[in-house]
Amino acid sequence: MNIFDEDLEPVKEPTEEDVTEAIKMILDKAPKWTIIEELEEIAEYILILEKALQKNNIVVDKDDMNKIKFEDEEEFKKEKKWLLLHFVGKIIKKEGP
Repeated sequence: MNIFDEDLEPVKEPTEEDVTEAIKMILDKAPKWTIIEELEEIAEYILILEKALQKNNIVVDKDDMNKIKFEDEEEFKKEKKWLLLHFVGKIIKKEGP
């Protein structure tokens, strides 16, 4: 599932400042275990992706990553902001009742 393909429109596009403030709030207020747990899940996801690439003999180096990043830099930045906010939301949800 690609979270960026959903038909939902945000109330407003988050700014870099919105994202930074959300991350600072999580770092200041969230129990450390929720942050650690989320970082562990992200690390597992990255390792799984790397292994899948290796299994399929796909080599992605820093140059390849930069090409992808800068193909549509504005869209990349937009998706990155939403993904960071997604992780903030997951941490908040873990902390919930």
